[in-house]
Parts: sequence; structure tokens; C-alpha cells
Amino acid sequence: QALFFGDGGILAFGANCFNMAFVLPFTGYFLYHGLKKVIPSETIAAGIGAYAGINAAAFCAAVEFGIQPLLFTDGAGQALYCPYPLWISIPAMMIGHLTLFGLAEVVFTTGVLAYLRKTSPDLFHTVQAPSSSKSLFGLLAALIAATPLGLLAAGTAWGEWDAEELADTDFFGSALDYTPSGMEQGFSFDALMPDYAIAGLPDAAGYIISAIVGTALLIIIFKVIASFLPSRPTFDTPAQH
Repeated sequence: QALFFGDGGILAFGANCFNMAFVLPFTGYFLYHGLKKVIPSETIAAGIGAYAGINAAAFCAAVEFGIQPLLFTDGAGQALYCPYPLWISIPAMMIGHLTLFGLAEVVFTTGVLAYLRKTSPDLFHTVQAPSSSKSLFGLLAALIAATPLGLLAAGTAWGEWDAEELADTDFFGSALDYTPSGMEQGFSFDALMPDYAIAGLPDAAGYIISAIVGTALLIIIFKVIASFLPSRPTFDTPAQH
């Protein structure tokens, strides 16, 4: 996302990885793993884990935004980077995630889990039998086709401001009226397909092509990684005889 589509940023890569690749999945998984023992429905446990995971990650991001005005200021006392303190950043991040985004994560997680359990049940067994990957590729194709739904969200997500628009951003009835100098004079990186857009094509087409490119890159990367891993033994099933 950062290198090819300019989303997430290069200098924020460590924080993004911590929030979305550590806090979110491990919070969600360990809560799900514990709830499975006391809740009869594994799907409900997964939904609760997904909701907790995305909100834990959002809270970490809110704190990372909110402490910046305390840590980084110029000679005039103005924030160098994010100008909004914790009392603004936490509600701004958490209200949306505790409601709409958290519920969307529950629906998405439980929906995908139910689909895979129905179409590829052997994925959930310790010893995997050979299976068709058609259902997985069908799910992948459906998700790629649905990427333009992101265009329905109006405006910029909180915290994803351009330096130019930050001065005009209005929170709690007053605009900031200045551009933090650390952002104005900061590092700039020109991505290959910035904001998932391709010049001359409709935004929806740019989203779909970006999803195809991103998916293909991930498949290639994982194939390369897998080629260096030791192969696992295969087991015959009754159907093979």
C-alpha cells in the first residue's frame, strides 16, 4: 500500500505495522481462542474477537496521534505533526470504530469465516486434505470487485490529511489555521498509483485494477517465501483410493 499506492505512508510504516499487523490480529485471535471455550458458537467468538481487535488497533492509533502535540513542537509552541491532543484524537478515532467500522469488521469476519467453513472445511483441520481452490479464488474475486465501495465514504479519513488540507480541517467548531511545519517540509514520496487512481480511468476502475495488482503482488511474494520453507508431508485420503 505504501510503496505502490501511497496509502499509509513510508515514515509511518512501523506504527501502522504495530497497530494493524500486531495489535489487531493478536488481540482478536487470543480473545477468540479464549471465548471458544465458553461460547458454543465459534462464529460469535470470532465476531467478538474481530470487534475487539480493530478497536484495540484504533485506540493505539489514537494515542499515537494524540501524544504528538506533547512531544513535537516548534519555537512558537505549535505542533510539528499531528496538532490534535488526546482529548480530540481518542473520540475522533473511537466513535467511528466502536460503531460503524467495528460492526463492519464483525460482519466481514463472520461472513468470510462462514463462507470458508462451508466451501473449504479442510482449511480448518490440522491435517489438510487436497482441496479445490476455486472457492478461495471466488471469494478473492468478489472482494476485488467490491473495492469501489470505498468510494462511498465521503471526505478524508481522520488522520489521513494532506499538509495543505490540514489547516482548513474543522474540529469542534474551529479550524486549525496553520499547517504543521514538520508536515509542510517533510518527506515526500511519489507512489506508482497514488490513492489507487490511474490517470484517464474512472475512480472505480482504478480501485479494481489496484486491487488486482496488490493481490498479484501478495501472491507472488508468498509464493517466493513458500519456496524457501520445508515442504509438509501429504496424507492420502480414502477418496484417493
